[in-house]
Amino acid sequence: MQGRRRVECCYLKSDVVEGLSYFTSKVVFGENGVSKVLPLGTLSEHETKRLEEVKAALKAEIDTGLKYAEGTSL
Repeated sequence: MQGRRRVECCYLKSDVVEGLSYFTSKVVFGENGVSKVLPLGTLSEHETKRLEEVKAALKAEIDTGLKYAEGTSL
């Protein structure tokens, strides 16, 4: 983004959510790409419950993507 500081969302490797190696998060972009991954913040009871419900599905999708990437070269 031309090196200007911006806050945007992106899907990246992080430890924002325990048990998931990748997650979509708000990040701070700078001259060299992502300079900071922002925390999720406070989740409501409903959001916390839904996140727990989808973690298994997200983990399976991440694992599938990683397995595909291992066997594919650019």
